[in-house]
Amino acid sequence: MSNAVIEVRRKYDDAKQNVEACQASILELQKKCDELQESLPELSRAIENAKRAKTSALDAFALNSNEKNCDRLKRVRLAHEDAIKQRGETQELLEASERGLKTRQAEFIRLNEAMSVARRQCWETVADEIQKKISTDMIMAIQELIICKTQTGGTRQHVLNTIFPQLNPGEYQSSRDTLMEQYNID
Repeated sequence: MSNAVIEVRRKYDDAKQNVEACQASILELQKKCDELQESLPELSRAIENAKRAKTSALDAFALNSNEKNCDRLKRVRLAHEDAIKQRGETQELLEASERGLKTRQAEFIRLNEAMSVARRQCWETVADEIQKKISTDMIMAIQELIICKTQTGGTRQHVLNTIFPQLNPGEYQSSRDTLMEQYNID
C-alpha cells in the first residue's frame, strides 16, 4: 500500500472510531434517560405518600399540639419537601440528559457523514493507485482503438464495453470483497 492509501485509511479509521464512540455515548445517554424516566412515577408516589403523611400529622397537631406531634410534623414536612426536591432534581437531570442525547444524535449524523466521506476518499485513493498501473501506451492504444471503431460506425461505449466487459453480480462482489480485504475498507 502506498503512503497515500495509508494516510486516507488512517483518517477513515479515526472517523470510524469517532462514530463508534459517539454511538456508545448515545446508548449510555439513552439508558440514563430511560432509567430517569422510569423513576419518575415512583418519585410521584413518594410525594403523594409524604403529602398524606403530612396531612395526617397536621391534623394530629391541630388536635393536640404536644411535642410528639410537633416533632412528627417537622419530620413529615421535611420528608415531603425532600420527595418534591428529589423529583424536581430527577426531572432536571432527565431534561439535561435528553438535551445531551439530542446533541449527541446530531453529532452522530455529522460524524457518520464524515466517515462516509473518508470511506469514499479511501476508494478514490485506491482507484488512483490502480489507475497509475495503467501505462500511457495502453491508454493511447485504447484511445486510438476508440477513434478507429467510431470511424466505422461503432460507439465509444461499445468499444469500452468490448474491452471492459460488464462484471456479473457474483464477479463484482468477489472482486469488491478482495479489494476490501486487501485495502481494509468496509
